[in-house]
Amino acid sequence: MSNVVIVGLDHIGASLGLALQRAVPEWSIWGADLDRRRRQQAKKAGVVGELARNLRHAVDIADIIIINSDLTMRETIFQNQGKDIKEHAVVIDLTTLKQRGLDLARQYSPERSYIGAQIVVNPHTMKDDIASASHALFTNALFCIVMSKDTDGRSLKCAESLAGYIGANPLFFSTEEFDGLRHGPAMMSVFAAASQFKTLRNSPGWTDVSRVAGPEIVQATTSIDQEDLTDLVFANKDATIYWLDQVIAELMAFKKMISNGDREEIGTDLNQLREDWTILSRNLIDGIWNNKDDSPDRQGVSFGKLMFGRFWRKDERHDG
Repeated sequence: MSNVVIVGLDHIGASLGLALQRAVPEWSIWGADLDRRRRQQAKKAGVVGELARNLRHAVDIADIIIINSDLTMRETIFQNQGKDIKEHAVVIDLTTLKQRGLDLARQYSPERSYIGAQIVVNPHTMKDDIASASHALFTNALFCIVMSKDTDGRSLKCAESLAGYIGANPLFFSTEEFDGLRHGPAMMSVFAAASQFKTLRNSPGWTDVSRVAGPEIVQATTSIDQEDLTDLVFANKDATIYWLDQVIAELMAFKKMISNGDREEIGTDLNQLREDWTILSRNLIDGIWNNKDDSPDRQGVSFGKLMFGRFWRKDERHDG
Protein backbone atom coordinates (compact mmCIF):
# COMPACT_ATOMS: atom_id res chain seq x y z
CA MET A 1 0.00 0.00 0.00
CA SER A 2 1.28 3.48 -0.89
CA ASN A 3 0.96 6.59 1.25
CA VAL A 4 0.06 9.57 -0.93
CA VAL A 5 0.34 12.97 0.76
CA ILE A 6 -1.35 16.00 -0.80
CA VAL A 7 0.17 19.22 0.53
CA GLY A 8 -2.35 22.00 -0.06
CA LEU A 9 -6.04 21.21 0.33
CA ASP A 10 -7.68 23.80 -1.90
CA HIS A 11 -10.26 22.83 -4.54
CA ILE A 12 -7.62 21.07 -6.67
CA GLY A 13 -6.04 19.28 -3.72
CA ALA A 14 -9.38 18.19 -2.31
CA SER A 15 -10.58 16.94 -5.71
CA LEU A 16 -7.33 15.00 -6.13
CA GLY A 17 -7.97 13.33 -2.80
CA LEU A 18 -11.47 12.28 -3.84
CA ALA A 19 -10.34 11.08 -7.27
CA LEU A 20 -7.47 8.98 -5.92
CA GLN A 21 -9.55 7.44 -3.13
CA ARG A 22 -12.12 6.42 -5.74
CA ALA A 23 -9.64 5.14 -8.34
CA VAL A 24 -7.06 3.47 -6.07
CA PRO A 25 -8.81 2.43 -2.86
CA GLU A 26 -5.77 0.44 -1.71
CA TRP A 27 -3.75 3.66 -1.44
CA SER A 28 -3.80 5.64 1.79
CA ILE A 29 -4.51 9.29 0.96
CA TRP A 30 -3.19 11.84 3.44
CA GLY A 31 -3.65 15.60 3.49
CA ALA A 32 -1.50 18.43 4.82
CA ASP A 33 -2.26 22.13 5.01
CA LEU A 34 -1.05 24.94 7.27
CA ASP A 35 -4.58 26.37 7.36
CA ARG A 36 -6.35 24.71 10.30
CA ARG A 37 -9.80 25.51 8.92
CA ARG A 38 -8.98 23.81 5.64
CA ARG A 39 -7.67 20.73 7.42
CA GLN A 40 -10.87 20.45 9.42
CA GLN A 41 -13.04 20.95 6.33
CA ALA A 42 -11.06 18.37 4.37
CA LYS A 43 -11.37 15.77 7.08
CA LYS A 44 -15.08 16.43 7.56
CA ALA A 45 -15.74 16.25 3.81
CA GLY A 46 -13.78 13.02 3.50
CA VAL A 47 -11.53 14.32 0.72
CA VAL A 48 -8.57 12.60 2.41
CA GLY A 49 -8.42 9.57 4.64
CA GLU A 50 -6.03 11.00 7.21
CA LEU A 51 -4.37 14.30 8.09
CA ALA A 52 -0.63 14.63 8.60
CA ARG A 53 0.30 16.25 11.91
CA ASN A 54 2.71 18.67 10.22
CA LEU A 55 4.97 18.94 7.17
CA ARG A 56 7.69 16.79 8.72
CA HIS A 57 5.21 14.03 9.41
CA ALA A 58 3.87 14.36 5.87
CA VAL A 59 7.32 13.89 4.34
CA ASP A 60 8.22 11.05 6.71
CA ILE A 61 5.26 8.89 5.70
CA ALA A 62 4.98 9.76 2.01
CA ASP A 63 5.68 7.41 -0.88
CA ILE A 64 4.20 10.01 -3.24
CA ILE A 65 4.21 13.69 -2.31
CA ILE A 66 1.96 16.02 -4.30
CA ILE A 67 2.95 19.65 -3.67
CA ASN A 68 -0.14 21.72 -4.40
CA SER A 69 0.90 25.00 -2.82
CA ASP A 70 2.52 28.36 -3.51
CA LEU A 71 6.20 28.91 -4.27
CA THR A 72 7.01 29.85 -0.67
CA MET A 73 5.63 26.58 0.70
CA ARG A 74 7.58 24.61 -1.89
CA GLU A 75 10.78 26.29 -0.71
CA THR A 76 9.93 25.41 2.90
CA ILE A 77 9.25 21.76 2.11
CA PHE A 78 12.52 21.21 0.26
CA GLN A 79 14.75 23.32 2.49
CA ASN A 80 13.41 22.02 5.81
CA GLN A 81 12.27 18.49 4.96
CA GLY A 82 14.03 17.63 1.69
CA LYS A 83 16.65 15.46 3.37
CA ASP A 84 13.88 13.38 4.97
CA ILE A 85 12.16 12.50 1.68
CA LYS A 86 12.37 8.73 1.25
CA GLU A 87 14.83 7.44 -1.32
CA HIS A 88 12.03 5.76 -3.29
CA ALA A 89 9.47 8.58 -2.87
CA VAL A 90 8.20 10.49 -5.92
CA VAL A 91 7.65 14.24 -5.62
CA ILE A 92 4.99 15.66 -7.96
CA ASP A 93 5.18 19.45 -7.95
CA LEU A 94 2.05 21.35 -9.03
CA THR A 95 3.40 24.83 -8.24
CA THR A 96 3.68 27.43 -10.97
CA LEU A 97 7.23 27.26 -12.38
CA LYS A 98 9.33 24.10 -12.48
CA GLN A 99 12.99 25.07 -12.91
CA ARG A 100 13.19 26.38 -9.35
CA GLY A 101 11.56 23.20 -8.09
CA LEU A 102 14.10 21.14 -10.00
CA ASP A 103 16.93 23.22 -8.53
CA LEU A 104 15.56 22.63 -5.02
CA ALA A 105 15.28 18.90 -5.67
CA ARG A 106 18.88 18.78 -6.86
CA GLN A 107 20.06 20.54 -3.73
CA TYR A 108 17.93 18.95 -1.01
CA SER A 109 16.48 15.62 -2.21
CA PRO A 110 16.80 12.86 -4.84
CA GLU A 111 16.54 14.84 -8.10
CA ARG A 112 15.63 11.85 -10.25
CA SER A 113 12.37 11.43 -8.31
CA TYR A 114 11.18 14.99 -8.97
CA ILE A 115 8.36 15.50 -11.48
CA GLY A 116 6.93 18.89 -12.33
CA ALA A 117 3.25 18.84 -13.22
CA GLN A 118 0.24 20.98 -13.91
CA ILE A 119 -3.37 19.91 -14.25
CA VAL A 120 -5.28 22.03 -16.75
CA VAL A 121 -9.01 21.79 -16.05
CA ASN A 122 -12.14 23.42 -17.41
CA PRO A 123 -12.11 26.85 -15.67
CA HIS A 124 -15.90 26.87 -15.52
CA THR A 125 -15.82 23.94 -13.09
CA MET A 126 -13.32 25.53 -10.70
CA LYS A 127 -14.56 26.65 -7.29
CA ASP A 128 -12.90 28.20 -4.27
CA ASP A 129 -14.14 25.86 -1.58
CA ILE A 130 -13.48 22.31 -0.45
CA ALA A 131 -17.18 21.50 -0.16
CA SER A 132 -17.61 21.63 -3.95
CA ALA A 133 -14.58 19.40 -4.68
CA SER A 134 -15.32 16.54 -7.05
CA HIS A 135 -13.55 13.38 -8.20
CA ALA A 136 -14.80 14.19 -11.72
CA LEU A 137 -12.97 17.55 -11.91
CA PHE A 138 -10.09 16.03 -13.88
CA THR A 139 -12.06 13.99 -16.40
CA ASN A 140 -10.52 14.76 -19.82
CA ALA A 141 -8.28 17.36 -18.20
CA LEU A 142 -4.71 17.85 -19.39
CA PHE A 143 -1.99 16.54 -17.07
CA CYS A 144 1.26 18.27 -18.02
CA ILE A 145 4.28 16.19 -16.98
CA VAL A 146 7.50 18.18 -16.83
CA MET A 147 10.82 16.37 -16.61
CA SER A 148 14.54 16.84 -16.81
CA LYS A 149 17.10 14.60 -18.51
CA ASP A 150 17.77 12.99 -15.12
CA THR A 151 14.18 12.01 -14.34
CA ASP A 152 14.05 8.25 -13.85
CA GLY A 153 11.58 5.96 -15.58
CA ARG A 154 9.94 4.85 -12.33
CA SER A 155 9.02 8.40 -11.34
CA LEU A 156 7.80 9.15 -14.84
CA LYS A 157 5.61 6.05 -14.83
CA CYS A 158 4.21 7.06 -11.44
CA ALA A 159 3.15 10.48 -12.76
CA GLU A 160 1.71 8.97 -15.93
CA SER A 161 -0.27 6.42 -13.92
CA LEU A 162 -1.56 9.11 -11.57
CA ALA A 163 -2.85 11.06 -14.58
CA GLY A 164 -4.70 7.97 -15.75
CA TYR A 165 -6.16 7.27 -12.32
CA ILE A 166 -7.81 10.70 -12.16
CA GLY A 167 -9.06 10.53 -15.76
CA ALA A 168 -6.66 13.10 -17.25
CA ASN A 169 -4.61 13.00 -20.45
CA PRO A 170 -0.81 13.18 -19.99
CA LEU A 171 1.31 15.52 -22.10
CA PHE A 172 5.09 15.77 -21.77
CA PHE A 173 7.34 18.83 -21.67
CA SER A 174 10.91 19.72 -20.92
CA THR A 175 11.41 22.00 -17.94
CA GLU A 176 12.62 24.92 -20.06
CA GLU A 177 9.73 24.81 -22.47
CA PHE A 178 7.02 24.44 -19.86
CA ASP A 179 8.28 27.37 -17.80
CA GLY A 180 8.53 29.50 -20.92
CA LEU A 181 5.00 28.68 -22.03
CA ARG A 182 3.58 29.11 -18.53
CA HIS A 183 5.44 32.30 -17.67
CA GLY A 184 3.86 34.43 -20.41
CA PRO A 185 0.18 33.98 -19.51
CA ALA A 186 1.00 34.22 -15.79
CA MET A 187 2.86 37.51 -16.22
CA MET A 188 0.30 39.04 -18.55
CA SER A 189 -2.57 38.30 -16.18
CA VAL A 190 -0.62 39.63 -13.18
CA PHE A 191 0.46 42.90 -14.78
CA ALA A 192 -2.89 43.46 -16.48
CA ALA A 193 -4.64 43.02 -13.13
CA ALA A 194 -2.06 45.11 -11.26
CA SER A 195 -2.29 47.94 -13.79
CA GLN A 196 -6.07 47.96 -13.76
CA PHE A 197 -6.32 47.94 -9.99
CA LYS A 198 -3.58 50.54 -9.48
CA THR A 199 -5.14 52.88 -12.06
CA LEU A 200 -8.56 52.66 -10.43
CA ARG A 201 -7.21 52.85 -6.88
CA ASN A 202 -5.26 56.03 -7.70
CA SER A 203 -8.14 57.72 -9.50
CA PRO A 204 -9.86 60.71 -7.79
CA GLY A 205 -13.18 58.86 -7.77
CA TRP A 206 -11.83 55.64 -6.25
CA THR A 207 -14.24 55.60 -3.32
CA ASP A 208 -17.31 55.87 -5.52
CA VAL A 209 -15.89 53.56 -8.18
CA SER A 210 -15.19 50.86 -5.59
CA ARG A 211 -18.75 51.16 -4.29
CA VAL A 212 -20.39 50.96 -7.70
CA ALA A 213 -18.10 48.45 -9.42
CA GLY A 214 -16.39 46.68 -6.50
CA PRO A 215 -17.42 43.09 -7.42
CA GLU A 216 -16.42 43.62 -11.06
CA ILE A 217 -13.05 45.05 -10.02
CA VAL A 218 -12.30 42.15 -7.70
CA GLN A 219 -13.29 39.58 -10.33
CA ALA A 220 -11.16 41.22 -13.03
CA THR A 221 -8.05 41.54 -10.86
CA THR A 222 -7.89 38.24 -8.95
CA SER A 223 -4.45 37.48 -10.44
CA ILE A 224 -2.81 39.82 -7.93
CA ASP A 225 -4.14 37.80 -5.00
CA GLN A 226 -0.95 35.71 -4.69
CA GLU A 227 1.69 35.87 -1.98
CA ASP A 228 4.68 35.00 -4.19
CA LEU A 229 4.25 37.45 -7.08
CA THR A 230 7.74 38.96 -6.74
CA ASP A 231 9.33 35.52 -7.02
CA LEU A 232 7.18 34.83 -10.08
CA VAL A 233 8.18 38.10 -11.74
CA PHE A 234 11.90 37.49 -11.29
CA ALA A 235 11.84 33.76 -12.00
CA ASN A 236 12.64 34.70 -15.61
CA LYS A 237 13.33 38.42 -15.87
CA ASP A 238 13.96 38.40 -19.62
CA ALA A 239 10.69 36.62 -20.34
CA THR A 240 8.81 38.98 -18.01
CA ILE A 241 10.18 42.01 -19.86
CA TYR A 242 9.40 40.40 -23.22
CA TRP A 243 5.73 39.83 -22.30
CA LEU A 244 5.40 43.31 -20.81
CA ASP A 245 6.66 44.75 -24.11
CA GLN A 246 4.08 42.72 -26.04
CA VAL A 247 1.21 43.89 -23.83
CA ILE A 248 2.36 47.53 -24.08
CA ALA A 249 2.55 47.22 -27.88
CA GLU A 250 -1.02 45.91 -28.08
CA LEU A 251 -2.32 48.66 -25.78
CA MET A 252 -0.56 51.29 -27.90
CA ALA A 253 -2.13 49.81 -31.04
CA PHE A 254 -5.59 50.12 -29.46
CA LYS A 255 -4.79 53.68 -28.39
CA LYS A 256 -3.77 54.58 -31.94
CA MET A 257 -6.96 53.12 -33.43
CA ILE A 258 -9.10 55.02 -30.94
CA SER A 259 -7.17 58.28 -31.49
CA ASN A 260 -7.62 57.92 -35.26
CA GLY A 261 -11.30 57.17 -34.87
CA ASP A 262 -10.90 53.78 -36.56
CA ARG A 263 -14.21 52.43 -35.33
CA GLU A 264 -14.47 49.77 -38.02
CA GLU A 265 -10.91 48.52 -37.51
CA ILE A 266 -11.13 48.29 -33.74
CA GLY A 267 -14.57 46.67 -34.03
CA THR A 268 -13.17 44.04 -36.39
CA ASP A 269 -10.24 43.41 -34.05
CA LEU A 270 -12.40 43.07 -30.94
CA ASN A 271 -14.92 40.82 -32.68
CA GLN A 272 -12.14 38.52 -33.89
CA LEU A 273 -10.64 38.37 -30.41
CA ARG A 274 -14.06 37.55 -28.97
CA GLU A 275 -14.45 34.72 -31.50
CA ASP A 276 -11.04 33.29 -30.64
CA TRP A 277 -11.77 33.61 -26.91
CA THR A 278 -15.07 31.74 -27.38
CA ILE A 279 -13.32 28.92 -29.26
CA LEU A 280 -10.74 28.56 -26.49
CA SER A 281 -13.44 28.61 -23.82
CA ARG A 282 -15.46 25.93 -25.61
CA ASN A 283 -12.39 23.76 -26.14
CA LEU A 284 -11.63 23.92 -22.43
CA ILE A 285 -15.21 22.95 -21.58
CA ASP A 286 -15.18 20.06 -24.05
CA GLY A 287 -11.68 18.89 -23.15
CA ILE A 288 -10.31 19.47 -26.66
CA TRP A 289 -6.54 19.77 -26.34
CA ASN A 290 -5.12 18.54 -29.61
CA ASN A 291 -6.53 21.13 -31.98
CA LYS A 292 -4.04 22.54 -34.47
CA ASP A 293 -2.40 25.80 -33.46
CA ASP A 294 -3.78 28.44 -35.83
CA SER A 295 -1.99 31.36 -34.20
CA PRO A 296 -0.32 33.75 -36.68
CA ASP A 297 3.35 33.09 -37.34
CA ARG A 298 4.39 36.70 -37.82
CA GLN A 299 8.13 36.06 -37.61
CA GLY A 300 8.21 33.22 -40.11
CA VAL A 301 9.31 30.91 -37.28
CA SER A 302 7.16 29.00 -34.81
CA PHE A 303 6.58 31.39 -31.90
CA GLY A 304 6.91 28.66 -29.29
CA LYS A 305 10.15 27.43 -30.87
CA LEU A 306 11.50 30.96 -31.17
CA MET A 307 10.92 31.79 -27.51
CA PHE A 308 10.95 28.51 -25.66
CA GLY A 309 12.45 25.63 -27.66
CA ARG A 310 11.15 22.26 -28.72
CA PHE A 311 7.82 20.78 -27.63
CA TRP A 312 8.46 17.45 -25.91
CA ARG A 313 5.75 14.97 -26.84
CA LYS A 314 5.36 11.56 -25.29
CA ASP A 315 6.89 9.73 -28.24
CA GLU A 316 10.02 11.91 -28.02
CA ARG A 317 10.77 11.35 -24.34
CA HIS A 318 13.33 9.00 -22.87
CA ASP A 319 12.22 6.20 -20.59
CA GLY A 320 14.93 6.62 -17.98
